Amino acid sequence: MSLAIETSQRRGGVAVCDRSGRIDEANLASGRGHDDQLLPTIDQLLRKASMRPHELERIAVSIGPGGLTGLRIALATAQVMAEVTGAVVIGVPSALSAAYGTDRTGRMLVALAARGESFWATALERDEPDGEWRLAEAHAAGLPENPMLLDASALNVNAYNLVLADEFLPAEARARCEVGSCPIIAPRFTAGQCLRAIESSLVHPEDSPLNLLPIYPRPPEAVSLWEQRNRHRS
Repeated sequence: MSLAIETSQRRGGVAVCDRSGRIDEANLASGRGHDDQLLPTIDQLLRKASMRPHELERIAVSIGPGGLTGLRIALATAQVMAEVTGAVVIGVPSALSAAYGTDRTGRMLVALAARGESFWATALERDEPDGEWRLAEAHAAGLPENPMLLDASALNVNAYNLVLADEFLPAEARARCEVGSCPIIAPRFTAGQCLRAIESSLVHPEDSPLNLLPIYPRPPEAVSLWEQRNRHRS
């Protein structure tokens, strides 16, 4: 029996898998604080599934990249629930969660957390529409590492069948996709996809909930501003 939390993006959600394997999912209203809705929504889904929190065996949470506030809320909630219930906690990279929202095959680049001319690039591939996504070999995908923070000028679109990216993908990267006839589709982020991703060999239960950490490609803007302010004061 599992719980999944997805609040890495503007739209969030919660999903529960009950004893029979049935999945119930609820979205968090866009534009409202996830902290106000998350626990009541989890409680509603558990009640609907006739489950008690201590019956949970796994708690999955999307760990980013994504919004700082949403990630912190989700991770803190998952960590506390895991400590209280004894469930194992599993961090799911948001790129992997998004990949399970498509029925595509082949090699796909998931571009997240775009800022300026760079973005967080994760190259994934699979052979069957219902198959498991796996990390593409970095060399074959034209990446020195995978995943990594990639500059748009270094994007090799010939390595991919598809790019999964939102409207913030750098203009140069978008232009390279157009020239290379590499389609771009917008990613979806749902708790149901996060729940499906915990079966992937790319994720593993944490030994301790406290070991669960978010993926920050760059220092969060709030942290940078705080450090800059303190440097001026000193």
